[in-house]
Amino acid sequence: KGLSWPNWLVSSIGRWFLSLLTFLCVMSAFVVFRAEHMGQVSDLFSAMLGLNAEAAWSLNWDAWTWVVVSVFAAMMVVQWLLRDRLITAVIQGSPWWLRAVLLWLLVVLLVLASGGSDAFIYFQF
Repeated sequence: KGLSWPNWLVSSIGRWFLSLLTFLCVMSAFVVFRAEHMGQVSDLFSAMLGLNAEAAWSLNWDAWTWVVVSVFAAMMVVQWLLRDRLITAVIQGSPWWLRAVLLWLLVVLLVLASGGSDAFIYFQF
């Protein structure tokens, strides 16, 4: 007989919990890959958990930090609301003007973000 998931994990709250856990694991993996050495990983995790508040690079809640946190929260909500739909169906079902605005926004953001030399994970190896 096969194993089955506990009932609370199959529920809506359980699925939300598992989604949040996956998100936190991926974000933690980004920290590990971004750090230059394991000592820096330990320092970053300590600062993230509030255990090393004296660090010069610790999180400063300025306007940009609020923007980033808000965008991540919005992305999580949108992903949760659209989790059972294909992206092609969502795009085809939206009005043409919304697709045009989103395409324009993506192009503007791409142009504004280009030219930087601070590559994240993929170009560090």
